[in-house]
Amino acid sequence: MKNRRFIIALVFMTIIGGIYFYKNKEKRKLKKSLIYNKIIEFKENENLEKIINLSEFQENSKEYYLLKGIEEYYLNNLDEAYEFLLKAQENNKGNDVVFDVYLNFFLNNCENVLKEGGSIERAKYIMKNIGKISELKNNTGFIWKVLVVIISDEESRNISIEILEEYMKEVKNLELITQIKLKGFIGVLKMLNENYVESIHLFYEIILDADKIKDTEQRNRLKMKAYEYIGNMSFLLENYEDAIDQYNMVISIFLKDNEENAITKYGSYINRTAAYIEIKDYESARKSSYETKEVLTFIPKDILGDVELLFYNNLARIEIYQGNIEKAKEYLEKCKVLLKSNRNSGFLNVDMHINFSYAELYLKDGKEKKALELLNELLITNDENESGFEEAIYLLQMEIYKKNNKIEKFFEVYDKYDESNKRENLMLKKNYLKFVKSSFEEKKLKEKEKETALKIKLLVGILFAILFGAVSQILKIIKLKENNLTDQLTEVYNRKYLDEVYKSLEKNKIFNMGILMIDIDFFKKYNDNYGHIKGDIVIKTVAEILKSSIGKKDSVIRYGGEEFLIILRKSDKEYLEDIYKKIYFKLEEEKIIHEKSLVSDHITLSVGGTQGVVNDKNTFLSLIKKADEALYKAKEEGRNRIVVL
Repeated sequence: MKNRRFIIALVFMTIIGGIYFYKNKEKRKLKKSLIYNKIIEFKENENLEKIINLSEFQENSKEYYLLKGIEEYYLNNLDEAYEFLLKAQENNKGNDVVFDVYLNFFLNNCENVLKEGGSIERAKYIMKNIGKISELKNNTGFIWKVLVVIISDEESRNISIEILEEYMKEVKNLELITQIKLKGFIGVLKMLNENYVESIHLFYEIILDADKIKDTEQRNRLKMKAYEYIGNMSFLLENYEDAIDQYNMVISIFLKDNEENAITKYGSYINRTAAYIEIKDYESARKSSYETKEVLTFIPKDILGDVELLFYNNLARIEIYQGNIEKAKEYLEKCKVLLKSNRNSGFLNVDMHINFSYAELYLKDGKEKKALELLNELLITNDENESGFEEAIYLLQMEIYKKNNKIEKFFEVYDKYDESNKRENLMLKKNYLKFVKSSFEEKKLKEKEKETALKIKLLVGILFAILFGAVSQILKIIKLKENNLTDQLTEVYNRKYLDEVYKSLEKNKIFNMGILMIDIDFFKKYNDNYGHIKGDIVIKTVAEILKSSIGKKDSVIRYGGEEFLIILRKSDKEYLEDIYKKIYFKLEEEKIIHEKSLVSDHITLSVGGTQGVVNDKNTFLSLIKKADEALYKAKEEGRNRIVVL
């Protein structure tokens, strides 16, 4: 509900590529380009004096003005830099592609600050000509810097996507890693435009494409960023469990260099903690924070302050929600100190994060008036900066007004919240995200996307028409319930479904119940050997087999990563074993190859079963525990079998 506060704005794979020299006509051209050589020399030596004091150029020549402009730009004197660059443009009467590319590049960077946005036409010109320069065409860092100054709104981002797609199509002999990174840029731009379907599809493609990269470190970096962005979009759509899975994927991949490893992962660590907080799993959130602390020692000083701010803010939120006011104050005070010493924050709206946490603290501490004053200040700042905090602010205001029985104020804020939030659209996007994942696995994304998009348009129209009616409320409750109880990957029940079972038992119902606890044998070895995408497909296949093997009154629950729980409404041992036989033979028919298994050459299952009478939560949990013990025994006896206790 407050998700937009927590996603960190990270730039995708802005790694400056190497400069390659080829034996061709363009190389000879560039060797003659003093501008190119001096810019590269400057870039390598960072010696402003050396680049400007040149005998090769006359004082009033276009080359002199360009280099003087670059000098002032890197000294952060942007007004002076812009004046020199305009003089270089006035004196530019030759036909030097390298000169023109760099002139337009630095002009656009100056205008981005001085005029709040670069020129799209300049960016198009640069991109059209970069492809002609062998030393630049694979430089994805430079390409991203060309485009980043023109992506301030949805329309300009769509234009940038078109520019990148044309570049990939027109420029010959692009390296594979360049093509993958450019696809990643397109995915980022689509994500910023909230086109989550196509963006997630692109990042899944990147994960598969990365396997073609021979260099292990490069391959790992590509996969890590792809998983992170899928996680970020899951977070934005409030699919927090899926977001956590994606962030865990990032964290599980290792880079040899400790600093690079930490830089690539800290966003996933911070956001994973925030996701745990959102699902109120504070124990896991605290554990995730401790793991975050371990990587802080490897973070460079220039970004360490930002990471520490968000780290302590997450810790403060955990303490706030658990009612530990003094501890929360201690963490927020650390944030205040860091804010004062951290003037050049690299993260967006980091001060808003901290101040909002203070508002939550005041509310928890009974200082509602102080909380409201701070929230009103934050609303003004949010409107000025378009920070995206309005939803969270409105929710907290409503909580305060509800607590103080100020009904009129509550509904006044509710109207604003309802207008900005559009919950129906968010729920549809969440369902759409689940659809994309399954479509990608089945290789039918394009056909189904058209069909689903049409259904969504119709449904949005219906929801809008009945927004304030009783039917809308019923639909929202049904959708919320369905999404809360269903595992996103497998579409079987998740562990929250057990709460529904508990509620039934609280109504003094008595059931004859059978329990099967199921684990995929040597699944970690499968993931390590075949990759997590194929691992997800195996989990989904097993779930489908389980669903198709049970009765109408029986239930399948995804109990853990590769572990399933089946609740059977028949309690005799023969029925349990019949269900197991169905599952066994259906899995045999699939013949999913598993070369690393120690019991078979294909995927197998270990199953623990038990049965009994259940009349309350405790007897139900005892039955689950007994099934788990049976599963443990099945594994001890060699796996690929059922043991019933």
